[in-house]
Amino acid sequence: MRIDLLSANDPRTTASTPLRTLWRVGAILEAVAVRDVTTGELWLQMNNNQRLPARLASGHSGGPLNGEQLQLRVLRDTPVLALEAIDDGRGGQITDDALRRFLPKQSSPAALLANLGWLARNPNELRNLPPNVQRALANIWQAMPSIGGLQDAEQLASALLNSGTFLEAQLAKLPATQQANQSLTNSDFKAALLQLHEQLRGLRLEASTSQPPPGPMPSLHAPLSAMSTGPASLSVLDGVAAQLSELKQQTDGALARVTTNQLLHDSAAQQGLLSWLIELPIKNEDRAELLRFKFEREPRDANIGSESWTVEVALDLANQGPLHVQVSLRGKRLNVQLRSESPLLVQALSQQLETLKASLRDQGLELDRVVCLHGNPVDNGSARLTRLLDIRA
Repeated sequence: MRIDLLSANDPRTTASTPLRTLWRVGAILEAVAVRDVTTGELWLQMNNNQRLPARLASGHSGGPLNGEQLQLRVLRDTPVLALEAIDDGRGGQITDDALRRFLPKQSSPAALLANLGWLARNPNELRNLPPNVQRALANIWQAMPSIGGLQDAEQLASALLNSGTFLEAQLAKLPATQQANQSLTNSDFKAALLQLHEQLRGLRLEASTSQPPPGPMPSLHAPLSAMSTGPASLSVLDGVAAQLSELKQQTDGALARVTTNQLLHDSAAQQGLLSWLIELPIKNEDRAELLRFKFEREPRDANIGSESWTVEVALDLANQGPLHVQVSLRGKRLNVQLRSESPLLVQALSQQLETLKASLRDQGLELDRVVCLHGNPVDNGSARLTRLLDIRA
């Protein structure tokens, strides 16, 4: 990855002395990436608190996450100051360092989603909040896809892309225009969260005394479980200050959760694994829910001449209980397993299995097994064991 500094003399920088005169070709630098979601700009924060505007060089996709620590080598100093990210074998250490920072802060986004739904159903409560916070909350609600639209493959793909997991990669591909970046801010969940975080940061808030709701730790290899949004915590808080403090804590936890998931993907890639965990907020009429996905791709099998995919989906259906779906595709052969703790839901789904099988056969798929079972999924021990985070004293 190559990064170009736009100008070491940019008046927006906090540096009083141009760094161009201090850096020589071959010098090794350390910096922290700072991403501005609203404008799409990338900045490099140096150890001496100097901040410089930067951009990814042409042809380089992806880019660093906000807050990511970088080690850079100066490639050249004309016509622009060009820096190259150094791969010195510390990739795993850098990811672990980032996980140590974000993992303790993460919490289930379901609590924030419950409050978003409550505010959508109670517009008078929303109007009590500061106007800029109202707009940021409304933007998150508008960015969330509706559950009905996810039946369309293209809309589902777009919703997954805008779940926040791929924000930085999308920013790197966008043209450097305010219109393009505003469009992403209005559609991506993490971008909308960052916008809300920015509005809440400038307010004088009380210390929140509530605890984040319990939820499963992010993991690429444990069985996927549903996360319930539960009751809205804002409904039992008196005063705008207390509500804003609650929103601030939940926004910080949700942002850390999205970033933790991104770091887990990076850690898996460093271990040669192809796995993705995506937590997608959705609107179900006037309520918000969390739809969890886990994708895993196996290497190409010489016997069948194609890759194998496994997709897990978990969703809490409120009064009907949690639902877990696992779909495995090997070539054109498909295995489908539905699971629920609710006997009534299992019975209802079982009655629709023949319709589901006919629909899948119409798509040209060969069915090995399509079943609906009672109970939660269990780890059968076949999943590869990987660490979430190594911490040594």
